[in-house]
Amino acid sequence: LENIPNLNDFMPKVFDNPPIKVKDSKFRKHLFKSGNMTVTLANYDIVAKGEVGTSWKTSIEYGTGYDA
Repeated sequence: LENIPNLNDFMPKVFDNPPIKVKDSKFRKHLFKSGNMTVTLANYDIVAKGEVGTSWKTSIEYGTGYDA
C-alpha cells in the first residue's frame, strides 16, 4: 500500500504550487440563487459578452436559461 495518503496525519497540507492568475481573465460569480432567479457579479458585460472592464457589474437573470 504505497502512495496512499495517511488520513490520521493532522499536519496542514503544504501549498507549494499556487495557481497562476491569467491577466485580463473573466470572472463571474453567482452570489444568490433562488428558484429561477440568479444574482450575478462579473467583471465584464454578460449580455454583450464584452471584454474585461475596470469595474464590477451586477445582473439579475430570471428563467431556466434554456432558449432564453
